[in-house]
Amino acid sequence: MNFFKRLRDIINSNLNHTLDKIEDPEKMIKYTIDQMEETLVKAKSSIAANMAKKITADRQVKELGERIAQWDARAKLAVGKGLDDLAREALVEKKKLQASYDNLSSEAMQYEAIVNSQKEQLDKLTIKLAEMKAKQKTLVARATQAKEKIEIAKSINSSDTTDMFRRFDELESKIEHLEASAQMESSSSPVVTTEGKFADMEKDEEIEAELAALKAKKESN
Repeated sequence: MNFFKRLRDIINSNLNHTLDKIEDPEKMIKYTIDQMEETLVKAKSSIAANMAKKITADRQVKELGERIAQWDARAKLAVGKGLDDLAREALVEKKKLQASYDNLSSEAMQYEAIVNSQKEQLDKLTIKLAEMKAKQKTLVARATQAKEKIEIAKSINSSDTTDMFRRFDELESKIEHLEASAQMESSSSPVVTTEGKFADMEKDEEIEAELAALKAKKESN
């Protein structure tokens, strides 16, 4: 039953790989399914071989049983005829055959136990394989999604990305500073009201009037 141990080792080896080490989840799952199918073929072949051995052992046990019965009948026949020496020889042959019969009977029982155990494990393996095939697409999608999440997390935590975020924060800070400065400049600029505009105009007229007076005075001289 080494093929079952081999399959268990293969599956455990694959499952023990962390997701960030899975280069191609689809290939890994397909590889596991292929290994399970290969193990199923070997398991069926092993079961068939052990069943054949059991059938052979059962047939030999039956034949030995018939020969034992034959030598037992011969021993009884010899005793009935007063041929004790011949009866002893018959009993010796019977005893030899009985030893072989007991060994083969034990061997046949062992084969039966092995076959029953293998069939039980084969049924479990068949169910598990069908389950894995049914979930194959879902498992691939889940593994791929998990791997992508890991890659994104690695990218975010990388030094290049961290530096890029830092530069972005600095740029945003500078823009905020410029905006604040512009707002301060706007607040400090004098506000020209309507009254102020008229006062400026009146000042301009006074200057023009004074200028005109100076010119007239010059011309009169």
